[in-house]
Amino acid sequence: MMSQARLVIRLMVVLTLAQAVVVADAFVPPNDGPVPFRRDRVPLEAGAMTGLSKSLGVLARGLKPKTAAERRGAAQMVALALALNPGDQETREIISQYRKGGGGLRAEAGELVKARARVWRTIGWLESPVAGEDGHALAVCLKDVVVRSDPKDRRVEALGSRGDAGEAGEAGAWEGWIPPVSAYEKKVARKQKEPKEAKEREKEPVREVAKVRLQNAAVEVPLWRLRVKVIDDGLLNHTTEGLLAETLKMRVAKSVPGADGRFGVDVGETVGSGTFRTVEDKVQKLLVSRHGKLPQDVRVKIESLKARRPTRTSGVSQSVSGAVALLADSAFSGVAPTGYVIGNVDSAGGFSLPNDFWLRVRALDEGGGGRLVVPAAAAQYFPSLLAMEKPEFFLKYQVLLAEDFDGLVKLSAKVPEEPLAAVVAAFEEIQERSKGQDAGQYIANRFVRQRLADVLSDAPNHLSARMLLLQGTSDRPTKIDREVLAVELGRCLDPLDWVMELHSGRVNSDVKVTSHKYAEEYDACREALRVLERVVATDDRDLFEMVEGMMDTVRTFERAMRSTTSGNSARVAKAVEALVEMKAYHRAVMTSLRTGKAVVPAGDGR
Repeated sequence: MMSQARLVIRLMVVLTLAQAVVVADAFVPPNDGPVPFRRDRVPLEAGAMTGLSKSLGVLARGLKPKTAAERRGAAQMVALALALNPGDQETREIISQYRKGGGGLRAEAGELVKARARVWRTIGWLESPVAGEDGHALAVCLKDVVVRSDPKDRRVEALGSRGDAGEAGEAGAWEGWIPPVSAYEKKVARKQKEPKEAKEREKEPVREVAKVRLQNAAVEVPLWRLRVKVIDDGLLNHTTEGLLAETLKMRVAKSVPGADGRFGVDVGETVGSGTFRTVEDKVQKLLVSRHGKLPQDVRVKIESLKARRPTRTSGVSQSVSGAVALLADSAFSGVAPTGYVIGNVDSAGGFSLPNDFWLRVRALDEGGGGRLVVPAAAAQYFPSLLAMEKPEFFLKYQVLLAEDFDGLVKLSAKVPEEPLAAVVAAFEEIQERSKGQDAGQYIANRFVRQRLADVLSDAPNHLSARMLLLQGTSDRPTKIDREVLAVELGRCLDPLDWVMELHSGRVNSDVKVTSHKYAEEYDACREALRVLERVVATDDRDLFEMVEGMMDTVRTFERAMRSTTSGNSARVAKAVEALVEMKAYHRAVMTSLRTGKAVVPAGDGR
């Protein structure tokens, strides 16, 4: 039986431990820079660079850090992965998991063996004399992370330090890019027992109400709008939906007397039909998290400057939460925004892609140019514009990648802070000097390329500089992304929208559209497909051939409709048969483009 003394001692230990609160293992994400090497000067092909980035992600997933140095090693791994492939969403998810404790991260043994082998092979190449200064700088950093990943490897011993040694993982130029080891230490706070009297005397601090610092602001966004297409000199007016670049304006107003008297964000009917309640609530929660208590007698109004007819689609599908949040936040931060915004935010400050992202980018062909801020995940789609021979887009728009809402605010600031201010000014000068010149020749100029390289070095998230530098190299993409292809194929079929609607249930002979209009729309679609075909990858031919097959049914229907003008019942029956086949194919194509998987046309089209 336990003695009374020992029982007292154990009880005292338990009480002492109860006073301590251990904070979860600290993981601090890497900073944006300074990166010790320039990606465009590292002698690796684009595919090799992407593969190396993926391998570093595998090492980070398989690390299982227990010490502060190991947690810092994980940060080094993901920092390198992002420096090599800034648009990689998997790496950003690894960072997110580490910030939550890293419990869900794992890598198979086989994955780790292959990843380490790739890293070692790359180190061997980058240490060669021909790899240059930037290649050598990357090699040193790669050695640092391999030390953390597999400290027992004999090649690690050859580096002169074991993985558990004090100086391991510190040979590279990490200062400023990766926080010091102390930032990754476990933090233990002692909870001091307070006298009851002190608690009773303690008063709840008075929360200061956020002040309105900006009355008006505006940004540009693509919005869905109803548009009318006039067919055959007015014989048919077809109403369709399309994206148009418009100005969203914020103004601060006082609550209406007699109303509930609470703060609110109001997205007006000029932005779109339906309700924006979800967007308004989400943005209001985000404002509270950023600015605390909000003034009860204030309404932040968001409206479109153009009185165009709103679309039939719901407010949420307008995907304006990023722009709405940016405008509403400016009322309290006092930081006036500028430029174009494409992206959605959540109440926690995340910044993500809308489902129709690529359609919104293409809508900016008719925009006025300027700064364009998009989520970091958008980086993977923009090379398709180079494949489509549209490098001028990146001279028209200064495209910047934002990790989250904080990044969106900073990158959209009309008067940005340094060093962004210098970067923006430098690129605006590049844009200004490009006017009136052939984009390809201008980008090929070595002085221009040096300026672009300087911009990218100072701002790795400057996508326009990155794309323009890629344009002038052998790594320029020649095929487009499959998701982009699906959207572009849908755009090729846009001229047929009115045909499908006019004959939605049957062969509609009530509207006397002349037969040559069907042929004109067929020819327009065919020409668009001809231009697109050269950038279709071999693996994506299934989608393209689906659309080509549908176009054959459109041609058959167009010819059948020409023959119905005589009123011959047999010819009308042929037109009906052609319509059924065309509609069945159209449904299959739309499903294929939506899912990215080619499906076989089936069923009755009626």
